[in-house]
Amino acid sequence: MNHIQNNADDIDYFAGLAHDESTIPFSTAPVTALTAQLVVLNDDVIGLTNQITEAVSENRFSDANALVPDLRSTIASQSGVSQDMITVLEGIKQATTVYTVVIRLVDNQGNPTSTNDLHGYYAYDHATGGYVYPEDERGYSTDIFVLPAGTYTFDSYNGYWSGTNSTTVTLSNALVNEDGVIVVELVLWSE
Repeated sequence: MNHIQNNADDIDYFAGLAHDESTIPFSTAPVTALTAQLVVLNDDVIGLTNQITEAVSENRFSDANALVPDLRSTIASQSGVSQDMITVLEGIKQATTVYTVVIRLVDNQGNPTSTNDLHGYYAYDHATGGYVYPEDERGYSTDIFVLPAGTYTFDSYNGYWSGTNSTTVTLSNALVNEDGVIVVELVLWSE
């Protein structure tokens, strides 16, 4: 029972830290509401356990037995709230996950190629209807995107002699390779 109190406090603390550090905003309100419910239920479990212990120590076994269904119900409620907490935390985790996407140019047969005169890359975010442009820390265009989960159409700015076909990808953990990135291939064409 002490662990529930401590773990509820830890969940609130770490959810707050995650909120402060996340590049993608999220609310901690659902988390703190559930930890508050866990603490209240924990107090109920402690109260019922003390009543049962007292009744047994005073040889009031029927009174103790009468409290057992309430104790079971409260523990079951705690278990249900714990499952709700897991669901909420998984939802936050999914909503705030960012993926590193690397553009790889390939020819029309899928072979990697680097010869091009392209003027950079962009991605169209299907959720927001906006465009995302990859830049390094100095503000220079690059071929590496850092994006939240979602569906994006990746493409390039055509060069004088070449361009690419666009590719639409829904980012997910299943696409992350052994290097921890998602590789998006754009087919390069040249005149």
